[in-house]
Amino acid sequence: WMRKIEVMPPKIVSTSLNVVLGGAVMYMALRNRESKAHEAELSRQLAQSNHELTHDELTGLLNRRGMENLLQDATPPRALLYIDGTNQKAVNDRLGHDRGDTTIIGTAGVLQNSLRPDDTVARFYGDEFLALLSNEQRGSHQSTLEETLDTVKGRIHDETQAFLDLNPDLREVGFDLAVGGAIWESGMSTIDLRQAAEAEMYAHKEQQHQANGKYRP
Repeated sequence: WMRKIEVMPPKIVSTSLNVVLGGAVMYMALRNRESKAHEAELSRQLAQSNHELTHDELTGLLNRRGMENLLQDATPPRALLYIDGTNQKAVNDRLGHDRGDTTIIGTAGVLQNSLRPDDTVARFYGDEFLALLSNEQRGSHQSTLEETLDTVKGRIHDETQAFLDLNPDLREVGFDLAVGGAIWESGMSTIDLRQAAEAEMYAHKEQQHQANGKYRP
């Protein structure tokens, strides 16, 4: 006896094949969507990790590593500012470390208000800040880097005095911002640049100590 073979009608075969193919397409689309979502999440985590490595948690500014990376990619001629909190230790010891933290946050605000949009400021260490000034020129007047340095220093002085007016407890303990600057010339290393700006900052700090007293001589 021969078994009778039943042949499915072509319409049923076509429908079944479409169902299978449709399921496969949906599966591949789902896997592709999941893959893209996974890649996006990895990119987000990488960006967040890089941000945490190069930014200061307290102020949100670039940190030492972030500024060093920026200087590594930058080229002269540029100008660099070195800013340090004079008598910051008096703030910490007499007013408390929480007040010290708010003072550092306030210093970051002073500097951000003083700089131009293309300039970059970083919390380099403790109460020390670095600001790399852009050489981009705006408007009809083309300022030299020396003129730009003087202008930004003047803004920092004015913003600092306004900050101290709002925080008389800081003025009472002799807090101020000492500022030094240097021009980055061709052939000059970034270390030499930073040391030159730091040396001028310490000269300014000494003037402030003579005028307002030095905490912890």
